[in-house]
Amino acid sequence: MIKARWYFKKLRLLLLFIILIIFGFAEGNIISNKNEIIVKTSDDFETPICEKDNQCVVGGVCRPDATGKKRCMCSSSCLMTVPVKCVQSNPVSCLTMGENYVSKYNTSLPYCHHNRCVCPPLYDPVPVKSPTPGVPFIPPFKCDKRELQIMLAISPADAVYKGTEATFYCCVNVDPRDFIPEEGVYFVQNGTRRREASTTPYHLFTTTDDSLFTVPTCWALSIANVQLSDSGTYSCLAQPLAANAKSLNETLNFTVKSKPFIFTVRKPKFRQQQLREQRKRRYPKKCKRL
Repeated sequence: MIKARWYFKKLRLLLLFIILIIFGFAEGNIISNKNEIIVKTSDDFETPICEKDNQCVVGGVCRPDATGKKRCMCSSSCLMTVPVKCVQSNPVSCLTMGENYVSKYNTSLPYCHHNRCVCPPLYDPVPVKSPTPGVPFIPPFKCDKRELQIMLAISPADAVYKGTEATFYCCVNVDPRDFIPEEGVYFVQNGTRRREASTTPYHLFTTTDDSLFTVPTCWALSIANVQLSDSGTYSCLAQPLAANAKSLNETLNFTVKSKPFIFTVRKPKFRQQQLREQRKRRYPKKCKRL
């Protein structure tokens, strides 16, 4: 009887020890899985497969990526870690997309194409370098024309006071040259009134270097002295040159508010006179001696 009790006691301790080991192993796996960074490929983002270079933006090239499938690469998607120009004979002259990009995405390495670095498409929003209220970022740059997207934003906000200034930004996520003409992006107010952009990316492009490294691809409509009649819905429309390319539009509401009236409260004149009389009675002037 004593041996049986001792045997069952030892068995329970052994089972408890096994359970603790299993629980600790499972918990360790959960923690390691939480800390593990999942590296994604172009397939995970359903990046289009290309066949020819003309499916890519200007200066782009269609070549195999890390998955072995052909996808567009271009200069406009290169990060600041990648130089603009490169040496064709040096396969590593374009360096890498940076530690942050490489740790998250397994795509293609930057490639030297006609003495210019081309890179895989971006998947993270691009921060705006010059702080612009209401426009914290622009869409990730893509290299395939079929991935065209637009973003409409209003600075400083979508509701401003009468007499102030407002700017509407319509940004595309691809190099528009040879794809979207300068007049191909415009604004429409309340569905009827067409308003042309004040500035376009074509005003800033250069023929020497790829200016997309420093210039965002945005059309801007600036209103210096907004009035109540400027309120309403604003749509941004982008129409590519190709007949088979899709047109895109984005709409936002814009409100112009009347300036609040500021009242200055002053004491009435009769009240001021009463106060002076009270002071005279309370503090009478001393009589002068003869």
